[in-house]
Amino acid sequence: MPRFMGNRMGNSPGTPVANQDAEPAVYSISDQYAMTTDEGWAVPPNPSITASGGTTGTYSVGPISYKYHVITSDNNFVITQLAGGAGSQPNEVDVLLVAGGGGSEPGSPVGGGGGGGGLLEGTLTFTSSGTYPVVIGGGGPASATGTGSPSEFCGCTADGGGGGMRSDAGLNGGSGGGGSPSDGGGTATQGDQPATAGGVTGTLTGYGSNGMSATPGNVGGGGGGAGGIGGPTAGPYPWQTDPDGTTGGPGRENSYLNNTPYYWAGGGAGGVSNGREGGGGRGGGGGGGNCVPGEGAAGPPNPMQSYNAGSNRSSNNGGAGGANTGGGGGGCGTPGGNGAAGGSGICVLRYKTGS
Repeated sequence: MPRFMGNRMGNSPGTPVANQDAEPAVYSISDQYAMTTDEGWAVPPNPSITASGGTTGTYSVGPISYKYHVITSDNNFVITQLAGGAGSQPNEVDVLLVAGGGGSEPGSPVGGGGGGGGLLEGTLTFTSSGTYPVVIGGGGPASATGTGSPSEFCGCTADGGGGGMRSDAGLNGGSGGGGSPSDGGGTATQGDQPATAGGVTGTLTGYGSNGMSATPGNVGGGGGGAGGIGGPTAGPYPWQTDPDGTTGGPGRENSYLNNTPYYWAGGGAGGVSNGREGGGGRGGGGGGGNCVPGEGAAGPPNPMQSYNAGSNRSSNNGGAGGANTGGGGGGCGTPGGNGAAGGSGICVLRYKTGS
């Protein structure tokens, strides 16, 4: 016999809806929800992950729809509900994580370009809803300790780019910094990173390249990029054909953000003292100081090349790495130029919402 219980009329809670022998009852919406969670009733299906954090957008590739999150400073990726039920999308999130690029040491002689930030890319599977912090690394300063700061997500760490140097070997980092004219480039440290946060599984693949040691003795080496080393094969542009190693290494191409093939974490160009060629790598690398007109430029601003272009050199001063690209800073030229800071990092997250 139905009876009044608190704010509902009917049988005692716990009788599943599917039980056809149960007596009819009337329940409030709040009680129905409470019983779905407390008493084991079926929760309505959710077609895809429900999440917030950063700046969001959507796009489609053929029949597949995606939502993406762009996170440019420390923030949280909050999953309020996982996908579940018939026909739902997988609980998989594509991750692009880029650390801050390396800066370049100022002063004389000429300086090497900063290395691009380490880059992580791949897919993680989420088994729990919750709050997942995102740390975005800052670009390294224009100093002798110019290594960029790391970016972090779900226990995976992208290493900051190595600083470019003017009188020593380039510093090690996600991609290595360019060395002085008489020393070697820095070594890339970025490796694969398994997720260690609770409720997440998977491994992200790491990308980074060594910095260059330039020749002859009046040019600084280009910083390494996530897509390769600097030097003669760094890009198809006139200022990216230098045989002496001053060009920053190219970044790595990725299309998670709005299905646009941006380049990320390009190396900064080394500075010169004699007007030789050399420019920042595609992916936000800054231009090197004291190059002839039309050369020493940053990685091109075309959106097919870089999310934010690095800065061109200004006389003897190197150009800064592009903000939120992980690009390395350009090296100083002579006499007495200044190196430039690296660009900050970024995190782009993408998941399917329909197919």
